[in-house]
Amino acid sequence: MNLKRSSIIILSFLLCLVVGMAQKPSKKPTKRTETPNEKFVRKGGKTIQTKIHKGDDEELTSSIISGQRDLKLYDQAGHFNCRRWTTAAINNKGNYDEVDQRLAKARDFVWEHWQNKKRGYLRITFDSVDAVSTSHIFIEPDSQGAWQIVWRIARWHAIMRDSLDDMPVLRQVEKSKNKNGEAILIFKDADGEDWNSL
Repeated sequence: MNLKRSSIIILSFLLCLVVGMAQKPSKKPTKRTETPNEKFVRKGGKTIQTKIHKGDDEELTSSIISGQRDLKLYDQAGHFNCRRWTTAAINNKGNYDEVDQRLAKARDFVWEHWQNKKRGYLRITFDSVDAVSTSHIFIEPDSQGAWQIVWRIARWHAIMRDSLDDMPVLRQVEKSKNKNGEAILIFKDADGEDWNSL
């Protein structure tokens, strides 16, 4: 009786094994692609809902923009108005050359301060048809003395709420060229991933 029962159990097991092998292998689940916003959050970026207001020369700012920084310790580059979509800018064809010159000065300031490990602070305002943003860029050491760029963006949009975006901390700055062969700076995080260009 035991031999018969054991034989039945073994045969049942083998039958299950053969049937299982004959079935098509199941497809592996496809890996979901991370959205840009998910990557932004995973890398340490955050969006803060706060009151954004216009400062001097149409720049956007907030009462919390500098955090706990003592701005007296920072070389000040000032504000670079690089808006191309204002009525005055559209009517003034020379505006594009002026914006390019301002961007070149901003790049020089960032590069010089990054290379020489000097604290620096600058603001750059950009616009589009329905939005305006001012980037507040702080070149500084972190609490451990490692140099970083903290890039905060004050945003106004015609449809969405005002916000302040803290980009992931930037740890590398590289000189490069854009598709037109013009000099630009590329800003990367600690993992070497690109986040911004200027």
